[in-house]
Amino acid sequence: MKTTVTHRWSLFLMALLFVPIGLLAQVAKPDDDDPFSDDPMFNRSVRDWFNPDRISREVRRRRDRIIELSGVDDRYQDLTGYGNVPGFASVSSIRPMVRFNRVEGVVIGVNSTEMGWGRRALFDTFGQINYSFGRREWLYTLGAERYFGSEKRFKAGVEYHRITDSDDGFRVGWTENSLTSFFAAYDQMDYFGRRGARIFAVAKPTDWLELNASYRSDDIHNLERNTRYTMFGHKSTYQVNPAVVSGADTARVSHIVTGFRLNPDGSLQTNRFGFSLDVMAQLGKAAYDRYDAELRTIVIIDPSAVLKTRLRVGEVVGQPTLNARYALGGVGTVRSEPFKSQTGSSMVLLNAELLIGESGDMFGDWAGGIVEFNLNKLRTMLFFDAGWTGPGPVRDFDPNRMKTSIGVGVNSSPVRFEVAWPTKDLAGTPVFWVRLNPTF
Repeated sequence: MKTTVTHRWSLFLMALLFVPIGLLAQVAKPDDDDPFSDDPMFNRSVRDWFNPDRISREVRRRRDRIIELSGVDDRYQDLTGYGNVPGFASVSSIRPMVRFNRVEGVVIGVNSTEMGWGRRALFDTFGQINYSFGRREWLYTLGAERYFGSEKRFKAGVEYHRITDSDDGFRVGWTENSLTSFFAAYDQMDYFGRRGARIFAVAKPTDWLELNASYRSDDIHNLERNTRYTMFGHKSTYQVNPAVVSGADTARVSHIVTGFRLNPDGSLQTNRFGFSLDVMAQLGKAAYDRYDAELRTIVIIDPSAVLKTRLRVGEVVGQPTLNARYALGGVGTVRSEPFKSQTGSSMVLLNAELLIGESGDMFGDWAGGIVEFNLNKLRTMLFFDAGWTGPGPVRDFDPNRMKTSIGVGVNSSPVRFEVAWPTKDLAGTPVFWVRLNPTF
């Protein structure tokens, strides 16, 4: 495939960032002005990176984080998926370095994520290189970024990538989906190939507001199902991976992606109520525009009961690729309905969960913006889901056409067992779910 003009410009911009970094690394003195003095990448020996004690500590830290946050994927969840760096999760091209699904098969590699808020380093590089045994291809991301300002509340960067992507990150995290695919043949994501470049900027003017802007230009292409392996499940459970480009194998998609995250860390809150709001717009010059918003709330009713809600609204305008259309039903959406049984150009989704635990152990301190549940105690959950999709704009929303479900669940630590019934057929056969992440 020929290198496009857009890709050449992205490589040129990356060089503008990489070359000064390399020069500084050669001439900088080990004093307080050295931008790399606190960067572990430049100060750790090979022995430090592969020290068995360090690896053991990292495994224990990962285990404790999973127990604390009640999920196997990253720390926060926004309207596009699970992430651990500033910006929307879907804009990042970094994927877990070990994963499995019906398209990529087994994927093994190494990665280094983008900088988070609070990093002392001024410059950084990030990226990944993975080999997909299913696609029989090398996948990679190469990028560089820089903080600006004395308080380091603004960063900008550029990247070039060739990855397997999915728009189903908000349903189920990549790590959880890898586990359910490998062990039980339940792959709850659809995939497509993405190759292109991204220029991005993220600003955090206050502790409760994060602003995001980026430009992405990609060639996206269809991917086939390449494996039906499963350890314990039935191979017939694996559905065919649908095409994202109709009438061709590849399409060029370019977008300005902008938006904000209000109260992403829970800085604005009371001792009884907290919320977060995400708004994102994808603006395409010749393709399509897409607008999404998600409001999440949490209300502490009493020391043994917490009510969580999520409201998602979205609309796509123009001629979108098939993956950009909305699809509800199944895990992470309306849990009693078949997988992606509702599709359309607009969407409204409402989820509510009432968590009931032992009095005095249900929640702890709100410090840091995270409700610290005591996950050593068993919790009971009652939930309600409602979803609607339509062929036109979201203003055509009709609540009478919403698919609804109710259910009950129990969980301890990250493992959740849920049973859901469609409200139109409560006497019918329920749908049973085993989850390793919170729904929202």
